[in-house]
Amino acid sequence: MRRGKFTFTTTAELPDNPLVIGQRRAVEAIEFSIGVRADDYNAYAIGPAGTGKHTIVRQFLEHQAAREPAGLDWCYVHNFDEPHRPRAIPLPTGTAVMFRTDVARLIEELKTAISAALDTDEYRQRHQQIHGEFEGRRDRALEELRGRAAQRDVGLIRTPLGLALAPMRDGNVVEPDAFAQLPEAERQRLRATGAEFETELERILHEVPKWHRDSHEKIRALKRAATKAAVDLLIDEMKKAYERQPEVQAHLASLEKDVIDHADDFLQPKEAEEQGNNLLDALAARTGAGLQPLGRYQVNLLNATARARVRR
Repeated sequence: MRRGKFTFTTTAELPDNPLVIGQRRAVEAIEFSIGVRADDYNAYAIGPAGTGKHTIVRQFLEHQAAREPAGLDWCYVHNFDEPHRPRAIPLPTGTAVMFRTDVARLIEELKTAISAALDTDEYRQRHQQIHGEFEGRRDRALEELRGRAAQRDVGLIRTPLGLALAPMRDGNVVEPDAFAQLPEAERQRLRATGAEFETELERILHEVPKWHRDSHEKIRALKRAATKAAVDLLIDEMKKAYERQPEVQAHLASLEKDVIDHADDFLQPKEAEEQGNNLLDALAARTGAGLQPLGRYQVNLLNATARARVRR
């Protein structure tokens, strides 16, 4: 090859030429489609297989992209309000990969922070106190009823079917045969007294589930408060790193609320059981959020470029 006429040794040194020889109309169509600056328009290339359609279109797109400002990164995140409609978040070029990494690290840190927050002596003591208040309220109501009934020869006893009232004599239950031998007036008095206390017992047993719900709500509020204290600190740090990204701020706010509402998802099975969850509750929680309950916090990249992280 004569170096005086050409500036290259072989054609391998030459850059790819996006132009297509002998396909003027195809070139014009591609250039026109690339120049359309509106949504809902598409370029469709058709022709025999192996003619390089994909390669040609890609060359034109890459040539045009090199002359335009870099586009945004895009990622999809879980929509905690409408799970069937993921949210798209635009980010500055090169930051989507970092955002995904930051969220993954945040979730791992939350596992440790939430477990620690629910394992303090203060939290356990308050948890036991609330549970003790419920049991004490129930036991006091039944003991008060038991004492008044005993003064009138009626006993509150526990049977395989639950609590029941029975006629008593000298501290002992009157068996059916012995009860039948009592004077009619005495039997009527004991029946009437038993019916009176039966109404009170039903009222107490009707109130017990409500007291249990109240206790459960107090424990839930306690858990939310403890979880929020741990979660706020970590998420606030991440919000500062993305303070100029309103879509990220909105997502982190929704994520924070969901984490606080579902703190048990961050606990190990044994820890969750100690917090009061039974096997069915744990299975339901996992089924409702998929087999990987924390998968909903994952950031999915749609269009992203890597960029070196620079943080002060």
